[in-house]
Amino acid sequence: MKGKSLLLTALSVCCLAFGQAKYISHTVDEKAQAKDLTFLVTFDKHDVNANFAKGDKFSTTMRDVNLGLRGVIGFDGSSAYQPEVGEALRYNVEGNVDPHQGTLILWTAGMDYNPCDAKTDGAGRGNIAIAHIMTNDGGKWIEYQLYEYGDTVYFDWRCSEGPQGWGNIGRVAIQRTKIRKGEWHQLAATWNDARLIFYLNGESVSETALPAKVRLSKGIQARNNAESFIGIKSPFYEDKHKFMTAVDDFAIYSRPLTALEIRNQYLALCKEKGNVEIQAYSIELNGVNIGRNDKIERLEASFDFSALPKEEAEKLKAGKLKVDYVLTAPDGKKQKGSWTFAEGDCARILDGLNQVGKYTLDTVCGKEKVSASVERPDFSWVMNGYGDEDEVPEIWKDFALKGRNVTLWNRTYKFGAGPLPEEITAYGKPLLAERPKLSIDGVEPKWSA
Repeated sequence: MKGKSLLLTALSVCCLAFGQAKYISHTVDEKAQAKDLTFLVTFDKHDVNANFAKGDKFSTTMRDVNLGLRGVIGFDGSSAYQPEVGEALRYNVEGNVDPHQGTLILWTAGMDYNPCDAKTDGAGRGNIAIAHIMTNDGGKWIEYQLYEYGDTVYFDWRCSEGPQGWGNIGRVAIQRTKIRKGEWHQLAATWNDARLIFYLNGESVSETALPAKVRLSKGIQARNNAESFIGIKSPFYEDKHKFMTAVDDFAIYSRPLTALEIRNQYLALCKEKGNVEIQAYSIELNGVNIGRNDKIERLEASFDFSALPKEEAEKLKAGKLKVDYVLTAPDGKKQKGSWTFAEGDCARILDGLNQVGKYTLDTVCGKEKVSASVERPDFSWVMNGYGDEDEVPEIWKDFALKGRNVTLWNRTYKFGAGPLPEEITAYGKPLLAERPKLSIDGVEPKWSA
């Protein structure tokens, strides 16, 4: 027993060194301060109950389980969770998750396999469950599943309303081509009643629109019952915890965090950020026009102010947030000015941008500086009138319909009583060896035109 304890300690020290080499460690109290957080399980204190919860914080299936002897070290050097065979870690949903909008952020690692490889020892690993959210409200439900299959991780949305089957689920996926064995990485997914967005290590990778039937699920609420749960490594499909997949710092938020917020929270945990900086706000540039006759010479600058420092955020709330800007055109000429923003009013239009090439917008807000660039294509072909002539193109001039015969572009299609042509000729020569036939249960129908 003493030798085993020494080995466990040695492994923990090695893993601790690995985790702390890349990511910053925060206390549980610091982690629980995240804005709009509704549910957080860190496993840092060697137990599985939530460290923060708007609803019930205790696991409904493993309340008294202690992780102290498992020796699994997470991304930040603290304890993490790796299930044993037969475990299904679950929690109540009411107050902890909103099925209609939210964000899930967690860390995961494949401890005994390479997530970047589709197979291990020449065989597929099957589906590996990571997270599962089920909200059942009187028999109607909304479900989210996060799982691995091969080298890809998926985040699926489903609901009880029909139709079911392929094409009637929401799915985003990330191929983890560079994630190796034992490498902790962060997955984040956001949802609302329109879209799913999936992130890997702070960067948006995949997004999709939800199927039209999502509108039928709007009345479904998160209610505590035997069929509703938040699951962490709670098995579904054929997963039996055969492979060692660990999870750390499992967090749910009350709204879809913006791309900037997800990027910033990940970077805030990285010890080495390289050339990438945490930003107080971000800018997205897009060309815009209104209607057929509108000139294509306007640029929309859309601002995400969700990560502003407290002082600047108060100015935005008061409608007094000032942003100075310089727009540099492809020819080097500069256009300067300033804007004042308020909450819900975070986009501005720049006019007269008709040069082909790169436009760069440099902005200053308080002590923060953010820049964005966009390439303007050559739009000289727009509204040039080509194809607006009233004449019929030459190849369509010989179109004619006489009885059951159609003539078009030196071809003649002869129809009998049925919907299929009995003969097709081109330049007077037949193209078919025999007429096509439609057979239903071995019998050709009798048609009447």
